[in-house]
Amino acid sequence: MSYMLQHLTSGWDVDQAIINEEERLVCIRFGHDYDPDCMKMDELLFKVADDIKNFFQNLHDHHFYML
Repeated sequence: MSYMLQHLTSGWDVDQAIINEEERLVCIRFGHDYDPDCMKMDELLFKVADDIKNFFQNLHDHHFYML
């Protein structure tokens, strides 16, 4: 099980994560904790989270929006 990232356990949780977040990028990985490929992706996402956060903040500061 990936303890590094938040788990969303229902469709409602996924909807709320997307709908209620207005300031940050929401990145959702669908899969299972027992799948080795999913665990590798979790580790990668955890390692790059700060870099991605800073990258998108810089884009936002320069009034560039990704659609």
